[in-house]
Amino acid sequence: MSLSDSISQLVSKNVDVDTKVDILAKVQSQFESDEEITDIDGVIAALKQCLRTPNQLLTTATLLAIPSFVQHLLTQHLASASSSAHGAHNIRQALLAFLPSGGVIDRLGETREKARDAARAALVSIAGAAFKSSTATHSTHSARGKEVAKGQESPMAIVEKHLKELGLGSKGFRVREQTILALVSIRREHHTFPIRPYLSQLVMALEDTDGTVRDCARVCIVTLFTGPGVTDAARADLKHEMTKKNVRKAIVNDVLSKLMAAG
Repeated sequence: MSLSDSISQLVSKNVDVDTKVDILAKVQSQFESDEEITDIDGVIAALKQCLRTPNQLLTTATLLAIPSFVQHLLTQHLASASSSAHGAHNIRQALLAFLPSGGVIDRLGETREKARDAARAALVSIAGAAFKSSTATHSTHSARGKEVAKGQESPMAIVEKHLKELGLGSKGFRVREQTILALVSIRREHHTFPIRPYLSQLVMALEDTDGTVRDCARVCIVTLFTGPGVTDAARADLKHEMTKKNVRKAIVNDVLSKLMAAG
């Protein structure tokens, strides 16, 4: 079955869920191959539709396919400087389809661990692609904020907005927890991925109303601020932010002592 036929079946109301799940597994393999995808918009629309269905089997299968698709877009973007603008456009369109309400970030709150893990992996791949895309075009566009030429948000600006508003700012404790874990994974894979934009909300998570989020934040903040590329200035910013947010002294001392122990 060709990719175009697969996409047609994914958006069809006459195809049952189990068949669509099987199709997504095959489509994922096609994304991982060197086969050129001619209808990028069609694929994005199909994955967006499958991601926003009430059936968890289908949404999980979609989440599992997204990393391969995003990587395919990134590879195409980086492979040819002549198509750089078009490649960045494709990545931006994917982010705008997968990240908003009802998308990948909301799926971090699923009750099943497999679904949450798939959502977190998809989010990490999306953020990584945005970071690499912005880095690759840094000579002509701002790596964050709005592009000079078109006045459009860059991929990194889109990621930052949704991580802060829908992720760290979510009303669901699982979404907040999984977003923090995702930031650790993103930073582990991309040592220069900026964490300063998320510092305020990370520190606020130390006093979260949910104990799971508080514990997660404490561990992950230590991990983030002892990893490669973290400067003394960044750690000083962390200490200042904890003081500014009136984090309990016992928590501050615990975090700072672990930072010092990690060297």
